[in-house]
Amino acid sequence: MTENDAKLELDGLRVDRKLDTGVIEKTIFDNLKWLTSREATEYLRLPSVGALRQLVYRRRIPFSKMGRSLRFNRRELDRFLEISTYPKRRSS
Repeated sequence: MTENDAKLELDGLRVDRKLDTGVIEKTIFDNLKWLTSREATEYLRLPSVGALRQLVYRRRIPFSKMGRSLRFNRRELDRFLEISTYPKRRSS
């Protein structure tokens, strides 16, 4: 490992990233296909896990159940973000 490289460790997962150039910029979410509730909350930048659970309860967000646990597919969350934008206001 050179001086420009760094290891970022989150929840036991190691992620390489270049510090100076930004060429190999990887986030923890790039390595994950399925996110837990806490990870999905951070990924969507929601204020709390409770806010995420409200979206699940209202069936506003795609999710899967694996046993008793909620899991969120990262690609489906990306699509959810793309289609959940509001149109710009018309000027009066």
